[in-house]
Amino acid sequence: MKNYRHKPVLITVALILGLAVIEFAVTRVLHILYIPSLMTSFVDSILLITFAYPLIYYFVFRSLSAEISEHTRMEEELRKSHEKLIQQERLAVLGQVAASISHQLRTPLTGIKNSIYYLRLLGIDKKDFNITTHMSLIEMEVEACVRVLNNMMDFVIPRMPIRKEIHLYSVIDNTLSSMVIPTNIRVIKNYHERLPILKLDYFQIRQAFDNIMSNSIEAMAGKGDLEVSASVNGSHAVVSFKDTGIGILPENLGKIFEPLFSTTPTGVGLGLTVTNQIIEAHGGMIDVISEIGKGSIFKVKLPLG
Repeated sequence: MKNYRHKPVLITVALILGLAVIEFAVTRVLHILYIPSLMTSFVDSILLITFAYPLIYYFVFRSLSAEISEHTRMEEELRKSHEKLIQQERLAVLGQVAASISHQLRTPLTGIKNSIYYLRLLGIDKKDFNITTHMSLIEMEVEACVRVLNNMMDFVIPRMPIRKEIHLYSVIDNTLSSMVIPTNIRVIKNYHERLPILKLDYFQIRQAFDNIMSNSIEAMAGKGDLEVSASVNGSHAVVSFKDTGIGILPENLGKIFEPLFSTTPTGVGLGLTVTNQIIEAHGGMIDVISEIGKGSIFKVKLPLG
């Protein structure tokens, strides 16, 4: 790092010494030429006004400005380093407990899901509307827990895609059929007729779509439209998820894929991080457009080749 601390003083001293030499030389010349002392004082004033003050002002303030800029930059770097260190510590703790939590919670969650499935087979949910509502609520909350566990494990231990030929619309349909969607949310599907077969990891892409659509459903607070479209644009297949939710604040758009960032009190902040990792591992990318009060659009672009 450059040291600007003593530079203004040194420059000022150098300027004063230089001007002293010039003044001495001019004074000697005036004395030799028998010019009155009044003229000498006048020349001194002219030298100071013309050269000394502007030069001192320029160099001193320029050096001070450089020092202030350097100090500001160092403070910003220190702040970012501190934030990064805190995040690394949190991720380290998350990695230590993720495997244990996942193992301990999956078994009871599976038992709950199986019990709900059995009760539906018995037709208990058809006898009373309140029972149906509560059973759907249980299913929804169980799916949310499973989603959090999957995201935690995939973030701590990322898996390479195991690619097989699949149809995108089948992944979307299967993901939607496995989700518990509130009755006041309308799902609109719009698929391109000539959507090609792609080589993708079925389970990873399904997890990515599940995370995006779950966020969209949560953003709509139980009521709205979720439009899912799939098409081809150049060398990419594009799957678009458009909701009519609350939207994302402009200052948060650049943070939504960061680990542990969440705009909801109960959010873990790993769903979109893992989703982005999955899509990037497939050579794709995600574009996000959002407007407060109108909703968001997540565009997943996957290469055709």
